[in-house]
Amino acid sequence: MIETGVSYSANGWLHHFERDLEDIRAHHCAYIVHCFSENEVVFARKRTAQFFKRTRDAGLGCWANPWAGLGLFGGEKFSAFVPREPDACQILSTGQRAPGACPSALETMKET
Repeated sequence: MIETGVSYSANGWLHHFERDLEDIRAHHCAYIVHCFSENEVVFARKRTAQFFKRTRDAGLGCWANPWAGLGLFGGEKFSAFVPREPDACQILSTGQRAPGACPSALETMKET
């Protein structure tokens, strides 16, 4: 069976989300993919958790789509991780560090 879902982003107001949630359910969606940025994880973690909780409380599946995480994904360009962890940055062919984390470096950091 194919399920229908919707991507949800660019709204930080719970009262708007609650109205949108009614509409999403009326369209028989089975899940919501919440797009959130590293900025939201750092500065609005509780609010983001409320969006996820209200989605699950409505009986819908809840997925998270990270935007701008570690400077790797599209969306907002804020990344607190990159300046804090310069050793995790990508290295260009010129030898310069790029303003985005390298997933391979993250794995290496976990091991140490």
